Amino acid sequence: MTLSGFVEEEAVVVAEEGRFAWVEAARQTSCGRCAAAKGCGTAALGKVLGRRVNRVRALNPVGARPGDRVVVGIRGEALVRGSLWLYGLPLLAMLGLPLAAQVLFGGLSEGVAVVLAFAGLLGAFLWLGGRRGRLGQDPALQAVILRHCHSSVTVAPVTVHKNEIGAHHG
Repeated sequence: MTLSGFVEEEAVVVAEEGRFAWVEAARQTSCGRCAAAKGCGTAALGKVLGRRVNRVRALNPVGARPGDRVVVGIRGEALVRGSLWLYGLPLLAMLGLPLAAQVLFGGLSEGVAVVLAFAGLLGAFLWLGGRRGRLGQDPALQAVILRHCHSSVTVAPVTVHKNEIGAHHG
C-alpha cells in the first residue's frame, strides 16, 4: 500500500464507458516477485493454473484511452471492508443460523443443522448480491485510475454494451 492509502496495480485500458474505463490486469500470485519462487508451492500452483486476467470497471479521472497502460488503485480501507463483507458475513450466517436455532429450539439433528448452515450461507450470498448494485455506485468503493504508466501496449478498442457488463470475470 502506498502513502496515499491506495492498493495499486498496473493494468491496460480495454474500453471506455462514460466517466469509467474497463481495465484488465493479469492476476498474480502474492509471491510472484519473491526470490524463493522456485521452491514455493504457491508459485508452482500459479504456473500450473496459468495467468488469469481480471477485468474491472474503474473511475477514469485521467482520461485514459483503450491501449493505455495505467495504475489502478482501490482504497485500502474499502478493500478490507469489502473482504469482511464478502467473507465474514457468509461465514457468520453459515455458523450463526444453526447456532441460533439450537439455542431457540434445542435438540437439532445434524441433518437439520447442515441444512440451516447452507440456508444461512445462501441467504448471505443472496443479500450481498442484492446490495452489489448499490455498492458498485459508491465512489469510495470504486477502483480508480490513478495515473498513466510510461509504456503503452496496443489493444483494439472495445465497445461495451449494457448486457455485457459484469459478464467478464476472468
